[in-house]
Amino acid sequence: MLLKVSPSVQALCITKVINMSIANGKFPTEIKIAQVIPKYKNKGSTSDYSNYQPLSCTVHIAKVVEIFYTEATKTHLHKHNFITDDESAYRPNHSVETSLHKVTIDVLERVNEGLITAIMLFDLPKCINTFIKFGKVWCKRQRSFMV
Repeated sequence: MLLKVSPSVQALCITKVINMSIANGKFPTEIKIAQVIPKYKNKGSTSDYSNYQPLSCTVHIAKVVEIFYTEATKTHLHKHNFITDDESAYRPNHSVETSLHKVTIDVLERVNEGLITAIMLFDLPKCINTFIKFGKVWCKRQRSFMV
């Protein structure tokens, strides 16, 4: 609502926040605050925390600054050719499907060349959850043994 009432004043404030953030190399602490709510994925047991995803309610200006940074990063990566033709992230008309298509073609080419070919796939959320669980166990052990 406030943005509709005084867009030019708001634009100046947002521009100042972004420019200060770039100059300092830090994202403003005041707009980092978010209320994180666990959102049930509608599958599995409601008592299993892996069936929830975090939903962050942030300050609106934080989203504006985030979009600016995302676009500036994409522009920089493209301008300096940091993104290869094999990269699917940050590129229009590219997705997980295009990545899988590329991997499938690469594997088939290697097999046709008579090379032994293997592929390893990781379920990243499971890896992260395992790491978090291990970290909690390690912290408990440190306290127990005063490491």
